[in-house]
Amino acid sequence: MKFLRNLSRLLFSRGIISVLVLMIQIFIIFFIYHFFLDYIFYFYGVSILLSIVVVIQILNSYQNPAFQLSWIILVLALPVFGIFMYLWISSQYIPKKLGRRLNHLHKKSLTALENANIYQVPVLDSPVSNYLSRVFGYRTFFGDATYFPSGEDFFPDFLEELKKAEKFIFLEFFIIERGYMWDSVLEILKEKVKNGVEVRLLYDGTCSISLLPLNYPEVLESFGISCLQYSPIRPFISTYHNNRDHRKIVVIDGAIGYTGGINLADEYINEKVRFGYWKDAAIKIKGNAVNTFTTLFLEMWNLSSEQQESIYPYLVNSKTTEKGMITPYGDHPYDREEVSKNVYLDLIHRARKYIHIMTPYLVLDNELLSALKLAAKEGLEVVIMMPHIPDKQYTYLLARSYYAQLLQAGVKIYEFTSGFVHAKNLVVDGEFATVGSVNFDYRSLYLNYECGCLLQNHKCIKKIEKDFSGTIKMCQEITLKKVEKYPIFQKIYGKVLRLFAPLM
Repeated sequence: MKFLRNLSRLLFSRGIISVLVLMIQIFIIFFIYHFFLDYIFYFYGVSILLSIVVVIQILNSYQNPAFQLSWIILVLALPVFGIFMYLWISSQYIPKKLGRRLNHLHKKSLTALENANIYQVPVLDSPVSNYLSRVFGYRTFFGDATYFPSGEDFFPDFLEELKKAEKFIFLEFFIIERGYMWDSVLEILKEKVKNGVEVRLLYDGTCSISLLPLNYPEVLESFGISCLQYSPIRPFISTYHNNRDHRKIVVIDGAIGYTGGINLADEYINEKVRFGYWKDAAIKIKGNAVNTFTTLFLEMWNLSSEQQESIYPYLVNSKTTEKGMITPYGDHPYDREEVSKNVYLDLIHRARKYIHIMTPYLVLDNELLSALKLAAKEGLEVVIMMPHIPDKQYTYLLARSYYAQLLQAGVKIYEFTSGFVHAKNLVVDGEFATVGSVNFDYRSLYLNYECGCLLQNHKCIKKIEKDFSGTIKMCQEITLKKVEKYPIFQKIYGKVLRLFAPLM
């Protein structure tokens, strides 16, 4: 079974698919040269003309310049395959259909929240709050928050809250893998179903490749647990499968909400060792802000289901004495708004003292790269914490390709020597922080469904910053001298990867 899982991961990895694509391109060139040598001039002329037409189309498309550049390079370097891939992907109907459905579902969610009087005391404290509220309806509320600096801290609290559930439990995760963690959760869920609690589970379809059986939703249904997969993997059929549900959301009775980087698999609580010690984080919130996670979950549920569920029965209006502010938010790839990226940019530009970032991946577009460099040049303390033991070698080398530029601007970079950092945290000046599922890479910022929790002037921020300060003691600082000593092949490989980073 383990062999089959590893084989499936290899066969459907982007690296293998890229190699196959390159081989097809080489075969086409060889075939034309060998059998149609007399017509090679005409073929070359037509391919150049089509490439120019497609490049013009790309330049006029609604895309980030980094994506445009990658597509242009691909079209000009591999005209046969590049043109075909671009036209095929840009003409896909399903993503446009999903975008329309999501917009419709989100409007219904906002109407439900308004009618339920959940917005009785909306709080607007900053431009980023206004942006999230005015454009998407993600309001800011007073609420309680508890930060968990590791999976081991998160897990016992999570189990206890599940046991307390009386009405409903919503779970949405990118990864679920059978083992101690998931088995422990499943036993509680089965017991809760017997006691009349409604349980729904939504997980990303990539799990069906190697982590869970294809019929696992039916298995859970037999226990009374409603279960859906978002976009089960069907290789080579449709490009919308490139947009994954990377969110981590838990809602319990509408009163408790969780998010962060932690999935339901044993490595996240260090029950299993994969890449050294797994450093992750999560946050629990209470209060009316939980309703945002409820609506985000049900929007994805309704997107994945033929039946449309009403949101009204699951909204809860609660009171709190907490004065700290919480803004949960979601992001998806079909609204032409880079919500998560804009939140990050706003907080980076807002900083006056320091910017502290934890992220497993670092694949920056020009705007984020420029913002971080400018902040460091202005004298702010900008610190990025990365893993020293990577889960994917190519993403690690790609991240390292940014190190020299950042270090030269004054950004400090640390690598967690004990293992793998999977937390996605940003702290600014001790006044603002985000915790969620959003990595500092193209996939999270542009392609996936994501979620996060913005905190403003909340006492919980001190705990997030304390975690950062404590973890940095277990890191090694990366200097320009160290970067200069990296193997030359790794440097070249990382720089080449940057050409196609937006498409990876």
